[in-house]
Amino acid sequence: MRNSGKQNYSGYGSPLPPNRAAAIEISRKIKDLSFSPKIDDEVFNELSALWQNQKHKFDSICLSQMVCLIAKRFNGRGTLNQQIRSFLSEISKSIKQAIDSHNAWSLANIAWGFAKLGLLSPTLMDAIATSAQRKISEFNAQGLANTVWAFAALGMYEQSSLFLNQASSSVLPFSKINLYQLHIASIVSKTPLCGDLAAKASDVLEDERENRPTTNAFESTVKLLLTKLAIYFEEKVFVDGYFIDFVIRCNDGKPIALECDGDQHHDLNGNVSDGLIGHDRIRDVMLGMRGYRVIHLPFSDYDSLPEEKRVAWLVEKLR
Repeated sequence: MRNSGKQNYSGYGSPLPPNRAAAIEISRKIKDLSFSPKIDDEVFNELSALWQNQKHKFDSICLSQMVCLIAKRFNGRGTLNQQIRSFLSEISKSIKQAIDSHNAWSLANIAWGFAKLGLLSPTLMDAIATSAQRKISEFNAQGLANTVWAFAALGMYEQSSLFLNQASSSVLPFSKINLYQLHIASIVSKTPLCGDLAAKASDVLEDERENRPTTNAFESTVKLLLTKLAIYFEEKVFVDGYFIDFVIRCNDGKPIALECDGDQHHDLNGNVSDGLIGHDRIRDVMLGMRGYRVIHLPFSDYDSLPEEKRVAWLVEKLR
């Protein structure tokens, strides 16, 4: 990050809008809502009201904060997804209309937020890519890694490759999470990491191998069903930084990656890749490139069935 020394609320030190006091107050309210103990639909209603009543006072930083809040709090919440999609569609128009007013911090956050939600808006993402290229020297490590990951997660591999090459040639201090984002994006966009960055990402993956997650209750249930069906499986198989819940080796040579998902993994109204949220979509693309057939087992589907039908449900899923 190149800092002019004039650090302010706008993240990278870009000039404040003329209506400075109003923008700062809106920014504060959005931040408060981000940490609010209120239930999600109450937060959404307050955020929507803030936008409807004061949208003319929102600056670029307020818009990016709002996108991030939605991505963090409502990621995969099916009951609000249609409202969220309509809301973000309106917000995206304001973002595109003044895209050049957004600094690197803002552009990276907006791209990350849309990708996190699995919401692909090609015209918005193209506008972000164009503007970000002009401001590439302003990006810090997290912002650049988030941007690379966002385009990869949304299937915009050409743009992801472009920013990935710039990450490889930079001397930015990427964190472990950043390196992991860059590694996954490099696989799905077919753009190898170069030099020191490749070596550092490899070290991060080896460290991650030691952090095997525990088995949750739904996974334990699926394990019992697989055992009942006399299906041989492996648990928590490590592939490129991900632990697959169960792997089933098939006679045709193409293994099945069986993922036990809570509803937070899915956009119940459907969008990118049959409703998968950004993080899961990019994982599935990567696993597909590694030769796996990925099957998702949503807990809500399982839980809605009477016990006597659950074995048949799993058999059907595995076909």
